[in-house]
This record gives sequence, structure tokens and C-alpha cells, in this order.
Amino acid sequence: MAALKLWLAERQQVVLTRIANRSFKQNPGWLDRLALRLIERAAGPVGEADPELEHH
Repeated sequence: MAALKLWLAERQQVVLTRIANRSFKQNPGWLDRLALRLIERAAGPVGEADPELEHH
């Protein structure tokens, strides 16, 4: 049973990483926007970027 829980936790991490990577695109498509919505549901709303971290 412990092995199954570990496997499920690892699969969840892989899926969330792939979803998060889709949310970083400069020109997001509909699937990327869907990924961002899933992240917002899981972690709360995404705030504005920190102006000090912006590169101009």
C-alpha cells in the first residue's frame, strides 16, 4: 500500500510540473490557458509579476 501511495505522489508531481511548464509560455494557446487555470485552482490566484524581477 505504501508503494502505491509513493507512486501516486510521484505521478502527481510529474503532472503538475508539466502543467506548470505550459503556463510559462509567452504566447499561450487555449491549452496553456487551461493549464494556468488548473494551477490557480490548486494554488490560488496568480498575482502580478514583481517589478523588481522584470528585465527591461
